Amino acid sequence: MGSAYLNSGYIKEAGEYIDQAADPIPETISVFNAYAIELRKIGAFAEAITQYKKCLAIYPRHPVILYNLGKACFELGNYKDAKTALEKAMAAKPMDQVKKLLLHVESKI
Repeated sequence: MGSAYLNSGYIKEAGEYIDQAADPIPETISVFNAYAIELRKIGAFAEAITQYKKCLAIYPRHPVILYNLGKACFELGNYKDAKTALEKAMAAKPMDQVKKLLLHVESKI
């Protein structure tokens, strides 16, 4: 249901269903990630970080989740945590967008 609400643009309703799930499972990481991205879009960075951390609890080296976590931390102004997440993302799978954001984060520290 959370995924259906997300696909329809109902973020609050999606969150109600997603938050009822104790933790994501590998098959639902994409739903939790999509929800966290939508939270970031509306400026709910701390809530997005919580969702990313739920995903990382079961897949700690997921490069996209680590990148998104780093981006949310950066947007929140938490450059130290952003750097840590981005470095882990680069170690898991080097990507240009991760490298660019990491360099930007390092310039802020």
